[in-house]
Amino acid sequence: MPRITTHAIPLDAVRRASAALVDELVTLTSVPRAHFTIEVRADPFVLDGAVVAGEPFVEIAMFDRGEAVEDAVAAAVTRHLAAALGVAPDVYLVRLERRRYFEDGKHF
Repeated sequence: MPRITTHAIPLDAVRRASAALVDELVTLTSVPRAHFTIEVRADPFVLDGAVVAGEPFVEIAMFDRGEAVEDAVAAAVTRHLAAALGVAPDVYLVRLERRRYFEDGKHF
């Protein structure tokens, strides 16, 4: 864990950014590389009855690592995806609560 979910960002842009992004996030968070998940959502967006491209958006779900680390994670995600996409995505961090996260039926 952390889990990164992208919205309105093409798969190829995420793929191009993924290795360097996870390299940096491993350093920032001290989380093993294998614990990172990147999901690319390709859901359509609708506005006024028309299908539209949507605004690039990234949601990051992770345990609390303090504001400084969270700010650095958001900055890294923004920088790497903006380089691959040509525009900076908005980023939203969701803090997971350890007491509500289960792995193999047990608290994490």
